[in-house]
Amino acid sequence: MVLANPTISGEFSQILQRINNAAFMARAHLTLLNNYLPTNVTQPWSAAIPGESITTQTSLVSAPVREQRQDAVPTCISDAQRHRRDAASNQELKAPAQSIKSLADRLNAVEDEVCRPPAQWPPRTSRGGDGRPRCYYCQRLGHTARQCHRQYEDQQRQRRDEQSGNDPDAETNRVSYGTAV
Repeated sequence: MVLANPTISGEFSQILQRINNAAFMARAHLTLLNNYLPTNVTQPWSAAIPGESITTQTSLVSAPVREQRQDAVPTCISDAQRHRRDAASNQELKAPAQSIKSLADRLNAVEDEVCRPPAQWPPRTSRGGDGRPRCYYCQRLGHTARQCHRQYEDQQRQRRDEQSGNDPDAETNRVSYGTAV
């Protein structure tokens, strides 16, 4: 397998997937099913052979299931540790690990070049320097436009003017809607 320095993340993930598949297949060939079976069961496939039945196999009948599991656990642990030691000393697995590390370093370098720094936003105008809210209507600190007394007073004044007829726009609005006074 020829490894090249990828320029995009798609190439990196494709190469990484190939390496992972190769490592998985290598581990699968090292793992033997017979090593994980209990030690007192010599031929588990004999039940499928015509002429032999489960009852004729004394090792399966005599040993309870719990004892079989207890026998299998140390076997599994020692077998897994042996495979781990073999994989750590194997030079064939160290080469892909080095290439993965170099690919990851290259990807980090490319991402650093491509990514731009975070934007610097101007300070918010809706708050003062001390963090208090600023009113959009009267520009005073300490309240928002919803709580503004000046806006409330202006709205009340406008309603009074409309009701009393002092507002020249109020007459045209009534006529435009088709309601005559």
